[in-house]
Amino acid sequence: MSPKLILISSFIIFSNVSYIKYGYATSTLPASGQVDWQITDTAIGEAPIIYSDQSGLKFGISASSSHLIHIDVTDNAHKISSGSWKIGDYTLPLVPEPDEAGHFGADVPAAETKAFVHNFTAAASSTIQLSDGTTPHISLAGSSVAIDSFNKYVDTHGILLPLPFAQPHISTTESPTEDVAAPMTSSASAASSLSSNSKLTDDNHSGPSSFWMVVIAVGLAFSGVKIFQAISRHKREKQEHEIQIAEARRIETERQKAIDADNARTAHALQLCIEEIKAKENILAMKWRQNIYQDDYGTLITKKWEPEIPAFLNSRIMPLLQQYNLLDKWEIIRPEVITEINRVASKTVPDIIPTEPVTSGPEIFSPTMSPYDYEEHCAILLRQIGWNARATVASGDQGADVIADKDGKKIVLQCKLYSNPVGNDAVQQAFSAMSYYDCTHSAVVSNAGFTTSARQLASKNGVTLLNHDQLQDYARDVEIEDGDRYGT
Repeated sequence: MSPKLILISSFIIFSNVSYIKYGYATSTLPASGQVDWQITDTAIGEAPIIYSDQSGLKFGISASSSHLIHIDVTDNAHKISSGSWKIGDYTLPLVPEPDEAGHFGADVPAAETKAFVHNFTAAASSTIQLSDGTTPHISLAGSSVAIDSFNKYVDTHGILLPLPFAQPHISTTESPTEDVAAPMTSSASAASSLSSNSKLTDDNHSGPSSFWMVVIAVGLAFSGVKIFQAISRHKREKQEHEIQIAEARRIETERQKAIDADNARTAHALQLCIEEIKAKENILAMKWRQNIYQDDYGTLITKKWEPEIPAFLNSRIMPLLQQYNLLDKWEIIRPEVITEINRVASKTVPDIIPTEPVTSGPEIFSPTMSPYDYEEHCAILLRQIGWNARATVASGDQGADVIADKDGKKIVLQCKLYSNPVGNDAVQQAFSAMSYYDCTHSAVVSNAGFTTSARQLASKNGVTLLNHDQLQDYARDVEIEDGDRYGT
C-alpha cells in the first residue's frame, strides 16, 4: 500500500474516531432527517457561519469577539423595508443595511445571547414578519446540529470567542444555566487562555505520545493538502469542461441561426417568384394557347412556347430578385420557378388543342386560321357574354371588322391576325371607325403584340389595344364604364 494511501486511510479512521468522540448526539438530529441549517467551510483561524436559504431569504449567523452574535438576512423574493424574526419566545428586530439594498441585519445583545441560542435550538420553526405584510415560515430543522458543529469547530481550531462559543460551552441539547459572558476583547484574557491550554497540553501529552501526535498531525495535514488539491483540480477541470460545452453550444446555435436565415431568404425568393407568376397567370396562359399545337399523331408540340420562358424570366423574375437582393438564390430556386411557370400557363389548356395547319373554323383560335375566321372568332367571344356582335363585310367596312352593342354601349373592333407586332394603321382605322359608326368605344384586337408607336397613338386617341384572350374582360368593363382598364 502506498504511503499516500496509508495517510489518507489514517485520516479517515482518525476522522471517524473524532466524530464518535465529538459528534452529534442522535437526539440533536431532526426526527424527519431534514436539515435546513448548516455551517460554511471557512479559512483556518476564522469561525464558520451558520446559514440557511428559505422562502426567498438567505440567513447568515456569525460570531466574533467584536459583536458576539450577528444576524444577516438577504432578501431575494420580497420588496421590504424592515421586519422582525420571531423564534419561540424571542423576537429580534431586523434593520436594513444603509448601503446594501435587500440586506438586513442585527446584533444580538450580549445579555440576550443565551435566550437567542436556547430558542434557536429548541424551537422547531420560526416566522419572519415583513413590512409588506407577509410572514414567511422559517424551518429550524438542523439548528442544534449547526450550533454543535460551530462549537466543535471553534473548540478544535483554538478560535478565541466568548461564551457560549468557547470552551467550556453549554450543550445546546440541555437547558443553559449560566449567564452569557461579555465579549473577550482583552489581549491578557487571550494570553491567559492560551497559557492555560498550553499547560493542559504539557500535563496530558508528554514524551513519545506527543511525538506520535505530531506525526499524525503532519500526516493528516499532508493528506488534507493532497485531497484539497485533488478536489480543486477536479473542480477546475469540471468548470473548464462546462465552459467548452457552453462554447460548443453557442457555436452550434449561431450556425443554426445562419442556416435558418439563409433558408428564410431562399423561401422568400421563391415566394416572390410564385406571386409574380400568379399575377401574370392570364398572359402566360394566353401565350401557351397561342404557341402550342398537336402534330398529326396527337403529340403536343411546345417548341414555340419554350422561348416565352426565358423572356418572362428576364423581364419579370430577374428584376424582382435583384430588387430584393436575392439574385444569389436564383440557381437554387430556378427548377421550381420554371416548373411553376409551365404549370400555371398550362392549367387552362383548352378542351380541343388545334393541330397544324388549321385552314378554317372560327370557334377555336389558331395562329394558322384565316383572317376572316379570326374576325368571326372575336365576334363569337362577344356573343358568348351577351353582346350583339357581328363581323362586317370584308370590303367597304370603313375600318371596322366587328361591331357589337349592348345596353346602349357600342364597340368597334379592328381584328389583326399577325405574326409581327401591329403598327399605327390599325389604330387609325379603329379611331376612324368609332366616329363613322357612332360607337362609344374602339379597340384593336390581335394575336400578336403592338409597336411602340402604335401604343403611343392609341393612348392619344383613346383606342384600347388587346389580345383576343382579353376581349371578354374588356367588354365586361365597358358595361360598367371602365373600358380603359387594359390601356394601351
